[in-house]
Amino acid sequence: MPINKIEITDKTILRTIFWVLLFVALFYFRSIVLVLFFSVLLASIVNRFASVLKRIKIPRVVSIVLFYLFSLGLIIFVGYSFLPAGVKYAGSILSSLPDLLNSFKAYSPVPSTWYGDFLSYLSNSVQAIDVNELSSQIKDWIFNTSVANSSSFIITLVHIFITVVVSFYISLSEEGVQNFLRLVTPKKYEEYIITLFERVDKKMSSWFLGQILVAFIVALTIYIVLLAFKIPFALPIAFLAGVFELLPLLGTMLAAVPALFFAWNMGGLSLAILILIAFFLISQLSSYFFYPKIVGKFINMPTVVIIIAIFAGAEIGGFWGALIAIPLTTIIMEILSDFNEYKKLDKNI
Repeated sequence: MPINKIEITDKTILRTIFWVLLFVALFYFRSIVLVLFFSVLLASIVNRFASVLKRIKIPRVVSIVLFYLFSLGLIIFVGYSFLPAGVKYAGSILSSLPDLLNSFKAYSPVPSTWYGDFLSYLSNSVQAIDVNELSSQIKDWIFNTSVANSSSFIITLVHIFITVVVSFYISLSEEGVQNFLRLVTPKKYEEYIITLFERVDKKMSSWFLGQILVAFIVALTIYIVLLAFKIPFALPIAFLAGVFELLPLLGTMLAAVPALFFAWNMGGLSLAILILIAFFLISQLSSYFFYPKIVGKFINMPTVVIIIAIFAGAEIGGFWGALIAIPLTTIIMEILSDFNEYKKLDKNI
């Protein structure tokens, strides 16, 4: 029986070293890589927006400026709509915290029921709470957290600013993304990378439209729930939930924070718990049903693959990993599809 020998040449060793060094460099400079990735992705979205406005004779530069002004306007609208009221209600809730704890202490539940036993345990636990000490601990925690995370927050803002600036300059030219890819791609792979980008770009546009549709469904559902419970600022909160839905995993639950403030101030703990349950159920429906089904339909990707990709991205790279999971998975699937086609052609030859 003949023995197959594997020859390792100097070229193979050098190629292996090159790829190892490349992956190490990408890991250490991952912040720059992420900024460039999001810049290209954002520029691609802006290109689609500019292409639509081009049909009604609006110049490209004007379209791009309008896109960023519109995005900034949305952020200002959300902040101005309920942030002052949210701060007011939050202060009211914190000031009523002693009364809430005292009501727990004075409460004597019926011991014959399971919830009575639970409330009895809860009230006994609250007996040991010192309100002044708790308030002091909350203030210290807020201050320490703010100081500890201030540098990370500033760095994140800088990254976002650089991403917006780079994407703006890339999108100024209709072939801006292609020109940028030609600049950073070796000549040998240039044409393939360009054609790969054009295919992925179409899917990313569909992905973004799917995201918008999911966000609209979530915002509408939350708006109806908040109206049913007569929570104030239902429209701004629902809009915020729709915007945050564009963020994976935690989007909808982030929007629950102001809703809980208003609910607690209006109807106490019971109403706040009901609103929290409603937001949690909507969040789960979005994560495991709406998003995988709708986005999967838009980009022709199996539902299971989408769910696995998002959670794998979150496990590996946290929030940013989850955010780029679907675009990155789309690129990988396109490359694997090309590789499969290449194998078929090779067999036919």
